Amino acid sequence: MGEYSDFERPCLAAKTPRQIGGELSKQISKEQRKLIHDFFGGGVEGAEAALQNLSKGGNLPQGLTRETLETYSKIAQNAIDGGVDKIGTQAARLKAIQEALKRTE
Repeated sequence: MGEYSDFERPCLAAKTPRQIGGELSKQISKEQRKLIHDFFGGGVEGAEAALQNLSKGGNLPQGLTRETLETYSKIAQNAIDGGVDKIGTQAARLKAIQEALKRTE
C-alpha cells in the first residue's frame, strides 16, 4: 500500500507552476511564513529593500531558518521557470534569498 505503479505515479510535470508552488508552500510553517513576510515585505519593492538591507549589513528576522529560505528559493525558482513571475517579484526575492543563504552557511 502507498506505492504507485509507473502508470499511477503522480507526475509533477503535469502540475502547473502555481500548484507546485502551493505544495512547496505547505512545507513552511505559519510562524516561518510570517518571518518570510517580515523579511520580504510586499512586492518587488519589498524584496529589493530586503536585499539592500542585507547588503548594508542588516539582519534576517530572528528565527527565520535556512530550511525555510531554501524552500522559498524553490518556490521562487519554480515561479520564474514556469513563467508565472510576470513582474519580477520572485526574481527579486530569489536574489535576496541567495544573499541571505550566504549568511547562514
